[in-house]
Amino acid sequence: GQILYLIYLYYTLIKNRKIQNVILVLGSLYVVFYFIHYLFLSPSWNTKQSFPFAYANIVIIFAIFWYLIEFFISDEVIQLFDYLIIWISLGLLVYFIVSLPVMISVYYLIIDYEANDLGLMKLMHTIQNSTNILMYIIFISGILWTSKSLK
Repeated sequence: GQILYLIYLYYTLIKNRKIQNVILVLGSLYVVFYFIHYLFLSPSWNTKQSFPFAYANIVIIFAIFWYLIEFFISDEVIQLFDYLIIWISLGLLVYFIVSLPVMISVYYLIIDYEANDLGLMKLMHTIQNSTNILMYIIFISGILWTSKSLK
């Protein structure tokens, strides 16, 4: 659900029609990949969808980058931090950029190859938790900053 929502959110925020179409196609392919992976490639119904997850992360990173590029070349850039969506975009960008290699490492190095390295698992867990905390700090900073600028 959240993946499709984020793809839709940035689809609506981006003004370039060609890029909107690219995001629409990439988002549709995500749904197709997800169901193909779920129905034919997953050993059970509760298996992590690692390939669709990685693909969705790449689509969202692309969409966020494109939105930020459009924003930075617009006249609105003067009030950069007064827009909550910029803070949200930065938080999500940090999260997805860091979580992509971490989750791929967890799925393929540890789960698929049974690399039972407890130190590596703890490191991946620490990185993922730190990324979550950083993302939420950015969100909270954005809420505080934008609420201050509204007064």
